[in-house]
Amino acid sequence: MSNKVKAALSVCFCAAVTCTGLTLLIKKPRTYSETENRYLQQRPVFSFDAVADGSWQEDMADYMSDQMPFRDTWTAFQTKTQLALGKKDIGGIYIGKDDHYFEKLTDLDISRLRYQSNLNAVLAAAQAYPQIPFSVMFIPSAGIIQKQFLPDHAELYNAEYLYAMAQSTLRDACTLVDCTTALKTHSEEAIYYRTDHHWTTYGAWFGYQAWMESQGLVPNAFEELNVHPISDSFYGTLYSKAPNPDIMPDTVEIRYETPQCTVTADGAEGTLYAMDALNEKDHYEVFFGGNYGELNIRTQCQTEKSILIFKDSYANCLVPYLLEHYSDITMIDLRYTDGSWIDRLNEQPDQVLFLYEISNFAQDPNISTMITALK
Repeated sequence: MSNKVKAALSVCFCAAVTCTGLTLLIKKPRTYSETENRYLQQRPVFSFDAVADGSWQEDMADYMSDQMPFRDTWTAFQTKTQLALGKKDIGGIYIGKDDHYFEKLTDLDISRLRYQSNLNAVLAAAQAYPQIPFSVMFIPSAGIIQKQFLPDHAELYNAEYLYAMAQSTLRDACTLVDCTTALKTHSEEAIYYRTDHHWTTYGAWFGYQAWMESQGLVPNAFEELNVHPISDSFYGTLYSKAPNPDIMPDTVEIRYETPQCTVTADGAEGTLYAMDALNEKDHYEVFFGGNYGELNIRTQCQTEKSILIFKDSYANCLVPYLLEHYSDITMIDLRYTDGSWIDRLNEQPDQVLFLYEISNFAQDPNISTMITALK
């Protein structure tokens, strides 16, 4: 390489670094990345103490990375480059066959001690209210069901062991509802989103079917529920970690013409379907507008039955299937609740259901705290 070429490259490099630095100094920092679905690091406040303990340097490095000009473009380019090199594990995400994204979650990521503590909390609740039937439905994550789409040699957590622990701990106090068998039977179908960690509205129907059958009831056939797409441009949370514009978006479906109901979310008026969410990044939030500490649905169902559901976000697209079967549906998300769940238990609902994706349940630090309130 000639000296002139070396000099030109040096000038270009210095110019690029200078322009990037000036842009970071002048441009107003972005607060949120729609592509990555997360809040971005803001410019850290300088202090000698922060410099001394190294936190300022770390925050500044994160700030420069998050606020890098054209970051979204560079992130997508990085994903495509790694895929071209044959890499399938990108940013904690497996990118599998037919553009399926899977969260890379192994046994090392799941504390069996915490999982056991969470199971013990459910057991304690069931034992504290022996007059109320308690049930548990643990939903497997997509990689457990749709293994055929995983990249070769992908490692995931041992779901069978987690289910065995649940069976051993809860079998004498709770009904364990199996939705895994039906999901595996339909593993080739669109029961999970390709770019998001949730199950689809169709996948959730199999959970609803399993629940109804566990109660000795007949579920409504999927074909009779008037389910139709409302979005064909959904890129989920897993895609946000490894964006690739070549991948086709997911379709989101909801029930049309649902039974009339009244929704209250954290004491305010709520909605079954928040259509405004389709104007935002996360189209899955169309179900109730997201998660709340306590959400109540009053229906005109003639059964006069009530159900209390402790849940994560997987429940959000299943619950609309229950409108014909319960006159009072209360959902409690322990990540956001103020502790009012104990009052709901004291109201003696006809059923209590813990409805979680199993790895979410295993990792949730809020569930085990129930034991303190139950004492």
